Amino acid sequence: MAISEDNRPIVLLGGTFDPVHYGHLRLAVESGEELQAKEVRMLVSSLPPHRQTKATALQRFEMLKRACLGSQMLVPDSTEIRRSGSSYTIDTVEQVRIEVGWDVPLCLVIGQDAFSGFLFWRRWQELFDFVHVIIATRPGYDENWPVLIRREWKKRAVANRPSLLACPYGKMMSLSIPPLDISSSRIRHLLALGRSVQYLLPEEVRKYIEEQRLYGDFL
Repeated sequence: MAISEDNRPIVLLGGTFDPVHYGHLRLAVESGEELQAKEVRMLVSSLPPHRQTKATALQRFEMLKRACLGSQMLVPDSTEIRRSGSSYTIDTVEQVRIEVGWDVPLCLVIGQDAFSGFLFWRRWQELFDFVHVIIATRPGYDENWPVLIRREWKKRAVANRPSLLACPYGKMMSLSIPPLDISSSRIRHLLALGRSVQYLLPEEVRKYIEEQRLYGDFL
């Protein structure tokens, strides 16, 4: 299905955001700018099937809302919170696709670390029926993927944005985005030790963590 170049894509970026930090936000902004997106929807995973979260889904969504204040591109999205049961990406992209229609390009951005487990995602091959899959890689990344992934890559890979947007879904592309060396687990560890997390996440998020006494008793 051909689309016009001026039909800018919607980017989807999911995560537990436990808590959200500048690494998440830079990935969202840079992905949005590279793809010239109309918006980047940041999807909070309500009940991730393979991990436990420290903060509740509503607390994590509140932190995300505070982190996105003032941004014209970043949009906190509660799709998975509003849906009952485990948060599977295939269910989310299907729901978003129905919402926005079939002509709008949807780009699901997956970080390099998360993509390493792509084969174990529920109904992963069906994702291409709804979205483009964008892999955010580090500079110099070696694409040492399993055979099934390499096969999909060979069939679907495009090299640039115009080729990606020649259709609204079904392609793969990589974006080389230097990551910030920040992790939610490191932030939680620092908070548990009573150490400062200033400059690792937005100040409004830090204040909310303090107000809710999340991840530890002190900041």
